[in-house]
Amino acid sequence: MPRIHCGVISVVALLAISLMPAPSRGQLYVEDFDAGNGGYSVTNGIGAGVPTGPWTYSPGRGTWFADGGEGVVNSVIDSPPILVPDAGKLALSVLHRYNFEDDGTTRWDAGQIQFSVNGESFRPVIAQAFLDGGYPTDRTIQGNSPPLNGQYAFNNTSPGFGSDIFIPSIANLGEFSAGDSLRLRFIGSWDEAFIQTPAPNWEIDAIVLEYDNNLPDLPPDRPSSLRYDIYTDIPGLLISDLRASPKFPDNPDITQTVGISEIPPHQRDFYGARLSGYFTPDQSGIYDLYMASDDQGEFYLSTDANPANAALIAREPEWNPSRDFATLTRRNPAAPENRSTTLFPDGIYLEAGQSYYVEALMKEHGGGDNLAFTAALRLDPNTPAPIPTAPLGASPYCNCGAVDLGLLTTEPVPEPASIVLAGLTAPALIWMYRRRRLAK
Repeated sequence: MPRIHCGVISVVALLAISLMPAPSRGQLYVEDFDAGNGGYSVTNGIGAGVPTGPWTYSPGRGTWFADGGEGVVNSVIDSPPILVPDAGKLALSVLHRYNFEDDGTTRWDAGQIQFSVNGESFRPVIAQAFLDGGYPTDRTIQGNSPPLNGQYAFNNTSPGFGSDIFIPSIANLGEFSAGDSLRLRFIGSWDEAFIQTPAPNWEIDAIVLEYDNNLPDLPPDRPSSLRYDIYTDIPGLLISDLRASPKFPDNPDITQTVGISEIPPHQRDFYGARLSGYFTPDQSGIYDLYMASDDQGEFYLSTDANPANAALIAREPEWNPSRDFATLTRRNPAAPENRSTTLFPDGIYLEAGQSYYVEALMKEHGGGDNLAFTAALRLDPNTPAPIPTAPLGASPYCNCGAVDLGLLTTEPVPEPASIVLAGLTAPALIWMYRRRRLAK
């Protein structure tokens, strides 16, 4: 069957269809892979294993394709360096088709476009950057393959896939300086199963980069980070099992940082995790906070930036799926333990620009594992806002749909101030602090 390019005769003509007037545009890079593989290189198994069908160049079709594979696997193709001769905004157009596993509830496998500037780490083309044919954003990827877990990416089936139709995806890469060196990356990621028929899972037919100074500005980058401590080889599924370990809290086996209030899910068995750092809200007001974990978890918030003043505000009594902040499964229906509204029905007042220490714990026995927390600002002081479906974080550049209510940092911002736990008397606060100390 001949390939169909969305009814347009020429690949370049298709990709050159302008979002803006022609005088503002100029092509910087065009690759249709008809004369060769374009100098793209393959890397397999970044943070995972090698798929049975990694990226492969097809001279007969003039495309790159990947078939996926069983297990926690991924495959990457990287472009050669592309020199940006003049300063300006760049639009990326990709002509492709894809077919990634999605059961209607969970987006398991995925493909994502990333890029690197001047040799820096690759970062995703964020969902907000797409002008056409972008990632679906109703759900993030929740398979077990580490590179794309918890992010937005291409998933499900592109329109016309079964009829060999290639669709354009057009994205705003932002502002570049003269002399910058740009590299493109296409990463396919799969978990324990994949779609074998029809194949391939992803096929790329052509790529174009062009100048367009009429593109809108991208959202500002506001990096966030929390400390992520991992305590391995600890049996049990209770937080008390984690606390009983001589490793906890000061001797973790692994320490990393994460950019959102969530650890990478489905990583290991028989371990404990701690997320800690500081939340600095952008807006003063009454907040409600939530957590979810597998297995048991606890969530603490301090009255200020001092960790010694942290008090338990929510807990996961048994386990629940990743980011499952709202359901009542395995929680007390009358008083859900994973919500601060149970202990603090009047909410928790936070002051804008002030840092508050936060700490979330999880103990995993076997099977799936996850830990995340989030927050919501009440619009009506007397009524909790709808429960968010995503963790906290700087949403534009995490590419994960995080709730962007403020900064997450590993160190407090200057001049932290105390908070008021609405509806609590001083004796109640003292009782909470005593319970916190007894729990250690």
